[in-house]
Amino acid sequence: LFFFFLKIEEKQRGNQPPISIKYFPSIHMNDPQLRLKTISEYEDGLSTLTFNSKPIINQLTMSAGEQKYVCEEIVSLIEKRIRTVGVDQKLPSFYLLDSICKNIGQPYPPIFNRNIVTLFVDAYNAVSSNVKNSMVHLMKTWNKVFPVETLSQLEKALNITIPPASTTQPTASNGGNAQAAAIHVNPKFVQGRAPSRVS
Repeated sequence: LFFFFLKIEEKQRGNQPPISIKYFPSIHMNDPQLRLKTISEYEDGLSTLTFNSKPIINQLTMSAGEQKYVCEEIVSLIEKRIRTVGVDQKLPSFYLLDSICKNIGQPYPPIFNRNIVTLFVDAYNAVSSNVKNSMVHLMKTWNKVFPVETLSQLEKALNITIPPASTTQPTASNGGNAQAAAIHVNPKFVQGRAPSRVS
């Protein structure tokens, strides 16, 4: 089978070897076996996002753009991960969700919008105060990502005011292709030391 090898040249904590993820081109979108293989490979890559890693978030974002023909399944995998991982691993997956919506655009934001309120609120109630602050900072950049109705529900549930859209960074154009230089990686990228802010 024809496939792409996309390597993430970053060692994770614990001196683990570099991660190698396979992704299959969308020309095979009607092949059921290949669809399942693509979903499985994305899930494998997603399992490596155990901390805020810019290379992993970038790679998973670009792969989501290349594999839009399984967009529903990719969204489901990310949502499942946020719900099931420990409290110390939820934030990186929200940063991935954010990156995909802002850099890939359609069709992802409407799909994530279906469950984002309960997903976000449940995670928010489970994490530490420091992570809560990071989640609120992230949520305040979603004016051009999710509908006003969704943001209002989040504001009400968390008793937080989201600033006007004009104060947030612009989103990617709908249907745009993700490129490494355009990826919005969100705060506190971990580099094996105390978190630092990423521009």
